[in-house]
Amino acid sequence: MGRLHIEVIDRGYAAILAARTPAERAWMIGDCHRSARILLAAGERVRHPDRTEDQVARTASRRLLDGAD
Repeated sequence: MGRLHIEVIDRGYAAILAARTPAERAWMIGDCHRSARILLAAGERVRHPDRTEDQVARTASRRLLDGAD
């Protein structure tokens, strides 16, 4: 099993997040999720140009849920 790694958020970034409303923070999370899905799908298209959009979308979703292959 791998070693435990604890991420510590930068104080400046923590202050920026603290100034946001819960709705704004939720929007930021959603925006990051959308960006990650777009990037994963783009990489999948480059690596496997023969795959259908459905296959690309399924792979991107699986990688978001399960992590990298």
